[in-house]
Amino acid sequence: MLLWKLFHYLLSGSWTFIPVPSPASLHPTTFPLNSCFAQAVTLQDIISCHLKYVIRMASYTKESYSAAQPTKEQRHAWSTAVSSLLQVDSNNTCASVSAALPGALKDIYAIFELTEPSGRTFCVFAENVAEHNTKYDKGWGILVVPSTRSAVSRHVHVSAPHPIHDFDTEKQAAEVFRGIGAKSLFIPGRDRRAFLEVTPCVPSMIRSKHFKTDPAYDKNETFFDTYRQIIHWQNQNGGCPSPSCAYVQFHGRNASTCRENQVFISTGLGEDPPSLEWYTNNETYPVKRIKSQLAAAFPSWNVALPSDSACNLVATTNIGGRLINGVNESDICTEEASAEHTLGQFVHVEQSSMSRSPDYYEAWVQVFLASFETSCAGGTVRNNTTGLCSPPER
Repeated sequence: MLLWKLFHYLLSGSWTFIPVPSPASLHPTTFPLNSCFAQAVTLQDIISCHLKYVIRMASYTKESYSAAQPTKEQRHAWSTAVSSLLQVDSNNTCASVSAALPGALKDIYAIFELTEPSGRTFCVFAENVAEHNTKYDKGWGILVVPSTRSAVSRHVHVSAPHPIHDFDTEKQAAEVFRGIGAKSLFIPGRDRRAFLEVTPCVPSMIRSKHFKTDPAYDKNETFFDTYRQIIHWQNQNGGCPSPSCAYVQFHGRNASTCRENQVFISTGLGEDPPSLEWYTNNETYPVKRIKSQLAAAFPSWNVALPSDSACNLVATTNIGGRLINGVNESDICTEEASAEHTLGQFVHVEQSSMSRSPDYYEAWVQVFLASFETSCAGGTVRNNTTGLCSPPER
């Protein structure tokens, strides 16, 4: 009798189908089906999984570091894959980019699409992990982009260069990327101290050593190749206009540095008079807008720029920032950016542990929504409720 009633109930059409969120669609030979990548439902699941495999402090010997470094062919393949991912759209899908993944990466990396319960979809470029893996074999990093051009609301490129070491910046970066409809998210796969050998690129300071696995200071890390491709893509797609575009790095300072500032924001310029004048005069650039919005959102916080703080975390030695600020690639290890050629596209955010707490992620999203205009494409328009681009109402 119960089965007969159930049969008539289903035929009546009065029931509602509620879809159950399914894990990312992955080829079973890419990730074990019980792995965290295969079971991921949201972007934050993907980031949590990535952090599980990040190569930790002092993991490398000279021999293992050398074996994990990309060859010249692999670096070229990496750049090709990043370039292709930045061009994904409805007619150039995650699947088609995955099928065209260069041979030098096919056994090392995978590209797959993640569809969240919300309907948001992303292309994820992540390192393959086997059943027995407790950490990545290579640790070159993870790249995420929206799976269609119309899903991009702002040409903001977000990164967290120091996973594990600058804890919580990875998930903060992912939340801002997702929340504002940004163009790209990149997080390296190595702790900055994974190999404790000093880089020959940017000279270390007495109290601060720069190691070979720190992507902010060593151009042999794939972070540099990724930035190079992102900058090239942006320049080929209308440049990086200040109202809607920036390259944002989320960092975390230690408790004993710049303690007077909850958030310290810079654009990669120093404390010389021309640099301080740049901060004073350029009211419309991203760092000024973000500072203003943060101050409004968190009135009890001390949010500062180099022009109004003695903090020395000004990012003049950050090679990604130097590249964005117009330093020639051949001089990237030795030459700082100049105020004359800096357009404010680089945003370097140093924070206390409190300000990068998950409790404040939504507020950070609102700050960035208010700091950048939309750059809607593909027939989409700004939705004033969400602050994102969406199809026009009919």
